[in-house]
Amino acid sequence: MLKINAVSLAVAIVGCGIVGQPAQAQPVLKSETCQGALSSLMSEWNAISFAAPSKPGQGYVSGRNGHVTSGGQFNYMQGQIRQAHAACERGDGASALQHISAVRDLLDRTAKPNG
Repeated sequence: MLKINAVSLAVAIVGCGIVGQPAQAQPVLKSETCQGALSSLMSEWNAISFAAPSKPGQGYVSGRNGHVTSGGQFNYMQGQIRQAHAACERGDGASALQHISAVRDLLDRTAKPNG
């Protein structure tokens, strides 16, 4: 009797699809997540509208709404954005989100308190 109940339970679980679904959908979700985060970052980047530095070592690069950075930080952020885009394109959402986070952290520090 116990054996029949275990078999019946196994058939019911498999028949209802409770055992599990293929995990192939997860990378798509990560890709959509990094695409959304990248799109949001690009909207913020474009709104700040930093003037491109004339030299990589330029000490002062200004943007809108009181944002100020250096030429080196500007170039670093652009590189991180390019790397985030490439990582997102190849489906590496975790890496893309790390690059996006690095840029967001720097953008938070570029805003003047009263700007």
